[in-house]
Amino acid sequence: MKLLQCLSNVPALTEYMVDDRWKLELNVDNPLGMRGEVAISYAELIKILWCGKFSYTIPRNFKVLHRGP
Repeated sequence: MKLLQCLSNVPALTEYMVDDRWKLELNVDNPLGMRGEVAISYAELIKILWCGKFSYTIPRNFKVLHRGP
């Protein structure tokens, strides 16, 4: 969780995710990748953290991402 807190406080990265600029570079076709799931989940989390509507959140969707068989 500390890593997420640190990343969420990097202004350039947070603006990049909140403004959806990351979508222009998303590679969902890479067979070795996660089809963009990590970026999508991180963007959702960042938007929740920085929207100002909530005093806390649980990054449940971000934590359950895994690469399984």
